[in-house]
Amino acid sequence: PQLSATQIKEGRAEGIFPPRDKEKVFGKNIAPAIKGTQLIGAFGWLTSSQKERVRGLAVEILNRGAEVLNDAQRRLAEAVELLFPTDARNSWHSHPLDHGGALLILSPERQHLWAFPPPRLEVLPATMGATLPAAQIRSMNARARRPLARGELGILLSNDACWKRALEHRWEWALVLEDDMQYVHGLPLQLVGLAEHLVASATVHEPEWQLIVLSGVDTDDFFGCISDPAHAPSLTRRRPGAARFPRQPLPLDGAGWNRVGPTCHAFAWIYRAPLMRRLVDAMARAQPPYNPLDIWVWEVMAEHDLLAHVLAPEQLLVSTQRAVAASSVKDAQG
Repeated sequence: PQLSATQIKEGRAEGIFPPRDKEKVFGKNIAPAIKGTQLIGAFGWLTSSQKERVRGLAVEILNRGAEVLNDAQRRLAEAVELLFPTDARNSWHSHPLDHGGALLILSPERQHLWAFPPPRLEVLPATMGATLPAAQIRSMNARARRPLARGELGILLSNDACWKRALEHRWEWALVLEDDMQYVHGLPLQLVGLAEHLVASATVHEPEWQLIVLSGVDTDDFFGCISDPAHAPSLTRRRPGAARFPRQPLPLDGAGWNRVGPTCHAFAWIYRAPLMRRLVDAMARAQPPYNPLDIWVWEVMAEHDLLAHVLAPEQLLVSTQRAVAASSVKDAQG
């Protein structure tokens, strides 16, 4: 908007700017935001103040242009699709996330799919179970509910490394992604940009939240997938005085959030720092004894009576790229 028509025409002629028919500036939500109608996509979790902020950004973009936005505003505008997502090298994509961060567990087999990760998505190499020393396998399995496969141990250790890194950074929360995740409404860049706003919204509706589940919720099937209830006593035997947790998603009235109980698929969860500290401590002590990640995390939460403090957006945000012909962290673990 700050360039003259002649400058834009010359820029297109020289190949600096894309041809007009390939130029994408405005996202699909610029018009709904200005009109104050429902945004297109999975944004029902936005609080009323967040919706007003988005509308204000849309009006600002329309009246004065995107160039007037600061880095935090520009990243939000692209995340909620007021603007088309831009190159990750732009400064706003490197702007620090508010009080937290994002981590990606990346296996060697999928590095080519993450050649240019979002700047604010810190990459940690996956701990591959196949490379673990036999002595370490024996030691961990001696402290497990049941003998765990190398891959199950590798996933536990990979996530433990993420929790430790987040605590080293003194983050108040951390989005932990596995490398087969897929943000179903856009690019990983946009999901990372949404993370701090998801956290802010969850905090409004559940100030004591400990875990936010962005991947699919299958609480109906969770207890059926535990082959032997003796392998997860913290979950299958309710302790006297412990708060009840939902066996099915319970909507928070009009908030765009569900309160959820134990569910599998831990490839896109946001952990709060107090929970991460408990997980790191529990891992070091093997108390409760080790289990597959998406059972063991819930056992730790049960031990600390935290199962009533888990939220998930009503609309699915993250799925998996199972159609891609490359193994995920879990697949690569073997």
